[in-house]
Amino acid sequence: MSLIFLISFCLLAVIAYCIRIIVYASALPRSVAVTRLPADIARMSISLLVPVRNEHAQLERLVREISNLDYPDRLYDVIFIDDHSEDGSDKILRDAANGNSNYHFLQLSGDKEGKKQAISAGVHYSDRDWILQVDADAILPPGLLREHAARAAEGDVVLITGPVLQSAVSGGWKNIESLEFMSLAAAGMASFFTGKPIMCNGANLSYSRPFYLTVEEELLTIPSTSGDDVFMLQSAVNHDKSVAYLAIDQAVVETPATGSMKEFLRQRTRWASKTRYSADSELVLVAVLVWLANAVLTGLLVAGLVRPNWLALFMPLWVLKAGSDLYLLYRFTTLYQRNRILCWFLPASLFYYFYIVVAGLLAMAGRFRWKGRKYSAATD
Repeated sequence: MSLIFLISFCLLAVIAYCIRIIVYASALPRSVAVTRLPADIARMSISLLVPVRNEHAQLERLVREISNLDYPDRLYDVIFIDDHSEDGSDKILRDAANGNSNYHFLQLSGDKEGKKQAISAGVHYSDRDWILQVDADAILPPGLLREHAARAAEGDVVLITGPVLQSAVSGGWKNIESLEFMSLAAAGMASFFTGKPIMCNGANLSYSRPFYLTVEEELLTIPSTSGDDVFMLQSAVNHDKSVAYLAIDQAVVETPATGSMKEFLRQRTRWASKTRYSADSELVLVAVLVWLANAVLTGLLVAGLVRPNWLALFMPLWVLKAGSDLYLLYRFTTLYQRNRILCWFLPASLFYYFYIVVAGLLAMAGRFRWKGRKYSAATD
C-alpha cells in the first residue's frame, strides 16, 4: 500500500505541475506589438528610479542609455539612489547628476539599507505622477519610458510591468542560465494573461506614485530582503487595483547573466526566499507545485541509481515535465525571436530539477549572501 501511495504521489505531483505549465503556455499571446502611442502620451510625467549598490562597471553604459531614451526631457527626471556602494558607484552617479539638471543623486542614510529603502527614498523625492523602476545593470531600450507612459496614460491601472530577458550570451553555462531565466519570465508573463498575476520583475516595473504611497507601510514591514516587485504586485491585487503587462517589443529590458553557478544559486535562493512571506495563495501554490515536481524527479533519479526499477517511473515523468516546459519556452521564445536558445533545452532540463530542489531548501533556511551582505532568516 505504501508503495502504491508513493507512486501515486509522484504521478500527481508531476501531472499537476504539467497542467499548470500548459495552462500558462496556452495563455500567452500569439504575437507582441511593436509599439503603442496614444495621442495623450505627452501628459505623463515620470521619474525613472535607479537603486544602486556596487554597480560601478555598469553605470557609464547605463547613463548613456538613459540619455538616449525617446521621451521629452521636460516630462521625466532620473533619480539615482545609492545603497552604500563600496566600489565607487556613488562618484559616477554624483558626476552624472552634476552634469545634468534632469538627474538627481540620493545617498541612503546610515541607518537605512537595501533596495526597498532605496525605492522608498526615491519615491518620496520624486514629484512626478508615475514611477518607472529599473535595475542599475539593466540594458534599456530607447522606447522604454515612452511605452510605459503610453500605457499609464490610459488611466485604468496602477502598476505596469514588462519582459526582462537576459542579454545574448556565449558559453555553455551562461546559455543554460539564460534559458532558465526565460522560463521565469515566461511564467510571469503568462500569469498576467490568465488573470491571476503572481510575478513581475523590478528591472522593468512602473506604478502610480500615489498608489505606492498608500501601500508603502505594508511593503516596508514585510521582513524580506527581496520581493519589492512581487509584493507591490500583490498589494495592487489585494487592493482590487488593475495591473497590466506590456507585451511590446520596445518594452523589453535586458539584464546580464550572473556568470557563475555560485552567483546564480545565490541569486535564485534570494528570489525564492521571499515566498515564505507571501500571502498570495496562487503564488504559494505555484511555488509548491514547482518544488514538489522537481523534488520528485530528483528523488526518483537518486533512487534509480540504487534500484534501477525506479528509473522506469523517472523516465516517463521526466519526459512529461520536460515536454510541458519546452512548450512554454517555445511559445515565449517565439514571441521575442529567441528560439535559437532552445538548443540548450536538453542540458538545461537535466540540471533544472536539481537546482530547484537545492535553491528551495536554501531559501527555507533563509541564509545567503548578496552584494557583499549576509542575510539569514533571523535578520530578513
